[in-house]
Amino acid sequence: MDSHIFISYSTQDRDIAFKIVEYLEAHGHPCWIAPRNITSGMDYTDVINDAIEECSGLVLVFSEKAMGSQFVKKELNAAVSSNKTIVPFKITTAEVTKGWQFLLGNVQWIDATGRNPEKRFGEIVSGLESRAVASVAPPPPPPKPSKKGWIAGAVAGAVVLAAGVAALVLLPGKDTPAAEPAPAVATAPTEAVATDTIPAPKRDTIVITKVVEKERPEKKRTTQEAATPAKQETAKKETAKEESTEEPKQEAKQETKQETKQETKQQSTEKPKPAVDPHAQKMNKARRYMNAGKYGAALRLFEELKRENPSDKTLDGLISECRKHL
Repeated sequence: MDSHIFISYSTQDRDIAFKIVEYLEAHGHPCWIAPRNITSGMDYTDVINDAIEECSGLVLVFSEKAMGSQFVKKELNAAVSSNKTIVPFKITTAEVTKGWQFLLGNVQWIDATGRNPEKRFGEIVSGLESRAVASVAPPPPPPKPSKKGWIAGAVAGAVVLAAGVAALVLLPGKDTPAAEPAPAVATAPTEAVATDTIPAPKRDTIVITKVVEKERPEKKRTTQEAATPAKQETAKKETAKEESTEEPKQEAKQETKQETKQETKQQSTEKPKPAVDPHAQKMNKARRYMNAGKYGAALRLFEELKRENPSDKTLDGLISECRKHL
């Protein structure tokens, strides 16, 4: 850690702020808090800016008074711009405003809104130490070269060095005559290869020629043409027989289908329709009205049925039942 921990608070939260200072300094963490650490005659703003720049972390005593304090907000902005570790110690249940959520959105809070906030002082120390260790963690060491890579590099270097020495030895000097070219040897003429203008191969290149297989000649005769006239005649006779036997079968099937269709039509038309009883229809309709609670409509139908059949005593009971509900 650096020299001290900066304590940012509202003057109305002085008691809890100085209790935090007492706890941290008792555990070996020196603190900077105003106005204790401001000597007389010094510029207030300069001293606070220097203290924030030199601190190892900032502990914010977060409350409703702190949200309304412009000095606390300026101190927090200075700590954010200096990339300092911030530990908000929340002692209020008030809703956090949008501006404070923007400043402290990615910071882990310590919720001390219970009756005894002093019990959470230990979390301030652990939070400052863990974040300081994470921010000062050294980068991972570079990977060590393997033995195989080292050997391959050494072999490649030796080959390059040997090639350079051989070139220096074989180069002709100024006083040494150049070697005479070897006489040309007459060779027999060779036939030209029928290729599509293959260019001369360069040094250290491999020429791959494509061998085209000759297409096999198609069969001149098919199996039908190769068949003998006798076999062709027998095949024609068999096909003619099959066609002659299939035609009457198809006609018989069509006739049977038509007959079955006609029979089904006749049966459907011959079914007798049930006789409709208007008296029963009215009775059923009136009962449905009565079950549905439409007693007025049911009463009219029951009275009409009573006029048609005065001797029906069941209608008397139904009419009286409907009148009870009206």
